[in-house]
Amino acid sequence: MPIFVVTSTHTAESCPIQNEKERKFWLEAFAKMGEFTKSHGIKVLGSYAVVPAHKTYMILEAPSAEAMQKATSEPLMLQILARSMSTIEPVMTTEETVKMLQGLK
Repeated sequence: MPIFVVTSTHTAESCPIQNEKERKFWLEAFAKMGEFTKSHGIKVLGSYAVVPAHKTYMILEAPSAEAMQKATSEPLMLQILARSMSTIEPVMTTEETVKMLQGLK
């Protein structure tokens, strides 16, 4: 199944550590995330925060690119993505990259 890396950054002003409204939103969103991803067949492989840089990373495994696109079109994800500068990129494992390189002529 395809793996995606979601990279998000927010401003210092919208940081949930300092902004009570944002903190409330993020706590509610995180509480819903497990059920949301499961309903789309998406597995969270990892989720990390770089607090001083106001940046987060999520590693997701989805059944397909279409499933990921559908999930990111849902209201919860649209609200999350609207609160930060985000990229969603498909990635390959190093092993997959090596196999691809070995197959080149």
